[in-house]
Amino acid sequence: MTIVSRALARPLTIGRQLDRRLLLGVVGALVILVSYLLPMYPERIGSARTRFSKGTMIESHFSVLVSGQHYRQEHRPLDEEFESVTIRVAPVPYPASSGLGWLAAVATRRTTLGQHASFALAMALPLVSALAMVAYAAATRGEPARRTHPIPALIHLAVAAPLALVLAWLHQFDFSAHLLELGEGALMPAPAFWVALGGTVVVAASALSLRRETL
Repeated sequence: MTIVSRALARPLTIGRQLDRRLLLGVVGALVILVSYLLPMYPERIGSARTRFSKGTMIESHFSVLVSGQHYRQEHRPLDEEFESVTIRVAPVPYPASSGLGWLAAVATRRTTLGQHASFALAMALPLVSALAMVAYAAATRGEPARRTHPIPALIHLAVAAPLALVLAWLHQFDFSAHLLELGEGALMPAPAFWVALGGTVVVAASALSLRRETL
């Protein structure tokens, strides 16, 4: 006599239908997407005044993102030494301060995109990684063994995303620790940045766990 368990006749829950590794990746991706809607960089450097030893002073104004300030400090006028720099930190109202707001401010204008292309790329990469993870989970219906060819690309995107997000923040003070210190904490990212960074780590861990499907 054959006995069939009633439990086997029940439909699988969403958690059992979706591979747990992919479920983790989708959760991380959703965290990233939501974080990009929240304030991420609420303050920015609006202007900087660079002084040199013989009285030369360079006043710089930045409409969107600080740029070239580190170069101005390091490349001093002939026979002069760098003396000091002062900055003015300006608030960035929401929604412009969100991750999507910053990306839109740079990417929607040809002039700013050309000037801040590396920042735009760094901000966009975590979003691309998150969307790729969600799209892969949907395309495979939660079973990664169905399609293994996209997995290497998925891993490359996911592993690069945390570094890209950190690089995007470094653009806020032109990679200068001195400018960051002058900001007195105002240039530190908002909590949404750290949540998004955690999401990228989760997506990377999920993608790396799929590697054995390609072996």
